[in-house]
Amino acid sequence: MPRVRILDVGWGFSPWRPGGLIFYAEDLMAALARRGHEVTYLLSGRHYPGLRGPRVRRWRRDGVAMVEVVNSPIVVGLERGTRAPDRDLAEPRLERLFEGVLRERRPDVVHVQELLGHPSSIIELARRAGI
Repeated sequence: MPRVRILDVGWGFSPWRPGGLIFYAEDLMAALARRGHEVTYLLSGRHYPGLRGPRVRRWRRDGVAMVEVVNSPIVVGLERGTRAPDRDLAEPRLERLFEGVLRERRPDVVHVQELLGHPSSIIELARRAGI
């Protein structure tokens, strides 16, 4: 089977975020990595009071390259909604970060687990990049 470069997009990681969706996503990514695929998980993650602007934190887990956006400008409020709903559609800092990850990781496929904490404009950015 040919090696595939996969960029997963989602929100959070365990144990920081519990629940079925994150467990499913992490199990799927780890299984794909064990099969020899190159898997990257771009996730909107933690928020720290007093830390300004989005930052990127990188680490590896279960063979998956984790790229966490810390202090995303899109604050996930779940049932309470977001503070700035327009950012759910387009957010220039996160779009630039996404394009940088596309250039760096050169994925064959982008798999969106969920868009919480990410602007939906990244779907069009992936399409324009031919992914």
